[in-house]
Amino acid sequence: MKFRLQCLLLVSLLLISCGEKKSYETASADEESAPSAPVVAQNAPVSEGDSRKISEKKNDSSAMKDKEEERLQPISKPKTVLSGERMLEYEVSLQYKSKKFLQSRKRLLEIADSSAIIISNHSSNTGKQPYLNVKLLVKSANLYETLLKIDEIGFLKSENIRTIDHTENNVANRIKLEREQIRLKRRQDAQSKNSKDWKDRENLLSASEDSQDIAKLEKWRIRDKVTWARVKVYLYGPDRAEEVEVPKYKDAFVGMVNLFLNLLYGLVYLFPVIAVVAAGVYWYRKRKNRTS
Repeated sequence: MKFRLQCLLLVSLLLISCGEKKSYETASADEESAPSAPVVAQNAPVSEGDSRKISEKKNDSSAMKDKEEERLQPISKPKTVLSGERMLEYEVSLQYKSKKFLQSRKRLLEIADSSAIIISNHSSNTGKQPYLNVKLLVKSANLYETLLKIDEIGFLKSENIRTIDHTENNVANRIKLEREQIRLKRRQDAQSKNSKDWKDRENLLSASEDSQDIAKLEKWRIRDKVTWARVKVYLYGPDRAEEVEVPKYKDAFVGMVNLFLNLLYGLVYLFPVIAVVAAGVYWYRKRKNRTS
């Protein structure tokens, strides 16, 4: 009996220990599987309305990117670091389109007032399409900044930048000016030493002075062209729909009255001629009746 009781106690202890191990394993498994719940929630199926909203947002973002790519941007700096070593003249031609023409025109005139000089300006707000054609003088040192400001007036449709190099002409003009200065000094020294043939020497001195003045003027022209860039801006607005024009019927009646009065005015001039012709016809018939 004692031996049987001991065996039963051992079996019961083994069963209790196995149950505790199973409960521990299930608890640990539950703890390990708990963090994976959010992942399942994240991978949950999306409703049709949410999928449409996501696709619309993607389409809008792609359309905005396409519009930004279609819009031209101003060219990189026309006046670079290396261009400072050359005597360069810049001519820029820009063409813009704006949906709000009057606001863009106002902004362009504000830019011209602060950063440029207006050479000529022609604008029209009538007809099928409003437009503005303006020519500006801009400091070459501030050309790139001014182009960025002008880019705010609308969509850039075309751009043309032309560079003219005056370096060679400037060097040749400087050599000519130095030569004329040396020549003038020699002639002045020769005139002071010898007073004979003073008329010929005076003519030579005046010719040297004239050549020196021409060289100085040419130097100023080159410097002016290099210092100031010429910018042409053509801005136009959207096409306008054709409008129905109602004629002024009152003008038609006025025209009829004017025509009648002009006829009476002409008859006054023709009255003497008509009277003479009528008298001649009357005299001819009367004479013809007498002869018959």
